[in-house]
Amino acid sequence: MNSRGERAPGASIAPDRIIERIKARSAAMTHGQAQIADYIINHPSTFCFLSVQELAAEAKVSHATVIRFCKTLGYAGFSDFSRDAQYIMKFEITVANRFGLEQTPDKGADNSPVNLFGRALRMEADSIAGVARNISMENVEECLDMMEHAESIYILARMSSFPIALHFENTLSKVSFKSTLVPEQTLQAAAILKRMNENSLLFSIAYARYAKDTVTYTDLAKRKGARIVAVTNSLASPLVALSDVSFIIPSPPFSFIDIFAGAFSFTSALSIAFSAYSKQDKNDSLSEFARIMAEGDHVIE
Repeated sequence: MNSRGERAPGASIAPDRIIERIKARSAAMTHGQAQIADYIINHPSTFCFLSVQELAAEAKVSHATVIRFCKTLGYAGFSDFSRDAQYIMKFEITVANRFGLEQTPDKGADNSPVNLFGRALRMEADSIAGVARNISMENVEECLDMMEHAESIYILARMSSFPIALHFENTLSKVSFKSTLVPEQTLQAAAILKRMNENSLLFSIAYARYAKDTVTYTDLAKRKGARIVAVTNSLASPLVALSDVSFIIPSPPFSFIDIFAGAFSFTSALSIAFSAYSKQDKNDSLSEFARIMAEGDHVIE
């Protein structure tokens, strides 16, 4: 706390006490601050992902009122409050509890199954659109250059992020013989890590909650001289500090799942872009893939 009773930036109120603190201080709030409090209490699964402008608009108050509201709770400002609120959703609230929040309807919201279906599709589409708007093309070019010059490309993920890695390896392997998925089995993963060197490129994918194995293996690969590309949800991710290039692709939670459409689309687009490099090599890879599928009797014509 500073001399005015505000928290210093970076300090943290216990996450599970934020809603309780709002309720405890509601009697001393102004009319505008009470409107914000009501909105937050009635929209527990979504308020933490709003910007200060969006929260002001939803609560029908001014930008300044939102800032004063945050300071009333002991925060230095809105960004401080928002960070703690997102911490709750990402780290403290379990999958079961998130599902429970979704089953507690927001006031005025249509939470019928059909409406939830439509909302989920819109969030998936918004996630993809956000990647297209916010991705750094300079980072994409640097990443593609590293992919082209690497002797080996490895793809690592664990827990809920693993399907993203599986999808990426599936698409990339069609245009490159260099890609390898780091398996989940510890001994096999260790054998791959042992082979990594300064000519290796590791794609490390992790979303909160961050898998300890992903961070540990990424650190080991970095120490062995491998280049690191991180695909993650936040600049606060432990992968960012370990990476040569990082792509921040948020995954807003919806009910008991995370929205990974942006990450899946990003890896697909990166594979397509990589296919433009050394076209003959990529054509050879595609031809080999087609031959294996045909000879292995994997498909029904």
